[in-house]
Amino acid sequence: MTQEKIQLTTKEIIKTFQSKHGTKVAMLVPFILFILFFGYSAVSALLTVNSSKLPKDFEKIDLEIKNYKLEQLDQKSKQRLWKLNAKSAKLDPKYNNAEILEPVIEYYDKDSGKVKFLLSSDTASLDKQAQAFKLFKNVQLHFNNNQYYLESGNLEFSEQSQVFTTSNNWSLESLGKGLMIRGSSGVINKDFKTLISEGSASLTKAEYLLEADKIAVNLTENSQTVDAVGHSKLNIRNKNITLRAGQIHLDPKGNLKANGAINILTEKVSCFANNLLVRKINNIQIATLTGNPYIVRNGDKIFADEIDYNFDTEEVTIKGNVHS
Repeated sequence: MTQEKIQLTTKEIIKTFQSKHGTKVAMLVPFILFILFFGYSAVSALLTVNSSKLPKDFEKIDLEIKNYKLEQLDQKSKQRLWKLNAKSAKLDPKYNNAEILEPVIEYYDKDSGKVKFLLSSDTASLDKQAQAFKLFKNVQLHFNNNQYYLESGNLEFSEQSQVFTTSNNWSLESLGKGLMIRGSSGVINKDFKTLISEGSASLTKAEYLLEADKIAVNLTENSQTVDAVGHSKLNIRNKNITLRAGQIHLDPKGNLKANGAINILTEKVSCFANNLLVRKINNIQIATLTGNPYIVRNGDKIFADEIDYNFDTEEVTIKGNVHS
């Protein structure tokens, strides 16, 4: 068979196939094009995903939740221990730590089930495993229906600890007991029976203003015990009397002890000694100074074994070996 005959035969075969199957082939063309387009799209998508800069470890992604709510229940009784509501929170991948915006925390009394104290602040952080909170900026605490009201720059506490720790200046007011305590930092027992203020600490009650490096207060229902340490100063404002000492102790009965560079300053006289005891005798406060006591009056120094000073009448009684 010659080459011309072969070419002719091939053309005839193609022509014959087109005449018999041309319509069917034309119908298959759209389907074939769809398969090709779908395959191209799938491959393109895979290439796009593979080329994107996705995190290698999705566990490192933080989760942000709005209207964040959380509560802790007692494992045995299922009683609510505390409840947290916040504007939002950002949680780590394992939900162990959270950065919280505008938190409000309610702690409940285990006996009554009522709110024992309520805390709020601008921001906070939560360590869920340790059940520990740190509150920052404009911290407020209300205890037992505002029996005590606390304000602080920062505050820390945990479920396990029995105290609140304050910093960045704080103050605590008790309307029922008529006292106000302030300081740079502080430690407050959760039952509010022990208060410790440090760094420019002060305690105000009625006409008394006590200032010191550190002030510790132990509270009972009807009385307070106060210890001031370091550069202690007590002002009795209604009598214009100032007492300075290294340490000052006030017992529940209203008696006062002081030691270390004592100075009682009034408008009429100045008294100096190493030790001081102030007692109430027939509702009159008498201060007894011992330990090299002396007074300065009208420019004269008078030394004695013991000096009594009457806070009410401002009279001075000199006892023992008196000399100038």
